[in-house]
Amino acid sequence: MQMWESCKLFPHISVKVLVHKSLVKMNSNSGEFEVHDLIRDMGRDIVRQESPSNPLSRSRLWDPDDILYVLQNPK
Repeated sequence: MQMWESCKLFPHISVKVLVHKSLVKMNSNSGEFEVHDLIRDMGRDIVRQESPSNPLSRSRLWDPDDILYVLQNPK
């Protein structure tokens, strides 16, 4: 939340909207966000499209093979 606030976004309002639209759930025990697998996969596909063949150019990494490639092949 602090990261969003520092960007002058309104996280409390934004999170309520996302929850209302059933895009995320807030785990009441841990305070963590939970996202449906389909939403997660859609986001990953969007990031993968940034650079389909070169993980070095992507903004985020989650695949262990891509992470290893980036660590072994710095720019």
